[in-house]
Amino acid sequence: MHKMRKGARKQVRARKRSARMISGRSSAIRETEEARALLENHLGSLYWWVFNACKMKGFIRAKALYDAAERRLNAGDAHSDSPEQSPAMLRKAWNLPKK
Repeated sequence: MHKMRKGARKQVRARKRSARMISGRSSAIRETEEARALLENHLGSLYWWVFNACKMKGFIRAKALYDAAERRLNAGDAHSDSPEQSPAMLRKAWNLPKK
């Protein structure tokens, strides 16, 4: 059996310890990069979910406005003389602050 000097054993232990630290760092870096990629993927999904929700909200609002205008036109000319139904009044009502 071969005996090593005390200083040589310390050097071998130090090399093994530094190798473990480096491999530990690289696995931590890899885990961090994987977590970041996962978060970026989720962020992209959330962006498109919000975008599509806002788009649908706009379609629904436009349809509601269209239906309201169509009902007004189908109601006949009986109320066309009233100031509440005038386009100017409708524009003013539209621009009022929401509560």
